[in-house]
Amino acid sequence: MGKKLTIERLTNEANFLVDDSLFLLSKDEGKMGAYVEKLKILLDEVKADMPNPPSRNTGDVIGGIFSITKPNQIAVQNPTKAVNKGEHLKKGERLKSEREKALKVGKKKLRVCGFCKEKTNEHTKTTCPLNPKAKKRKATPVIDV
Repeated sequence: MGKKLTIERLTNEANFLVDDSLFLLSKDEGKMGAYVEKLKILLDEVKADMPNPPSRNTGDVIGGIFSITKPNQIAVQNPTKAVNKGEHLKKGERLKSEREKALKVGKKKLRVCGFCKEKTNEHTKTTCPLNPKAKKRKATPVIDV
């Protein structure tokens, strides 16, 4: 680990020196151009001394920083798809709120019962509570809007 810390310290120092010199030369275009040319020459010399430069791929750089390697096979798979709200209903439908259901009931046109002649959506002639021959029907709650 000592060699890695020494390289990291030297890298930080080099970055500081370059940043400091760029700040000092920021107002003088001529000296800045000469400085950039010297840096290019220095870079060419370093490249000539290093026949096998380190990889610049993202995975390799991250692996070098965190001392990890990329696995050969991916062990983690995507999760299975969850059922969204209302997906269990028929295709194309969605869950409606109680308010929305009540508004729909309130918009219905009132019909006249054929037995008692009352205007209502609660019953018809075959389900009229006054008709002795009427079919028994489940009571539906009355919703005021």
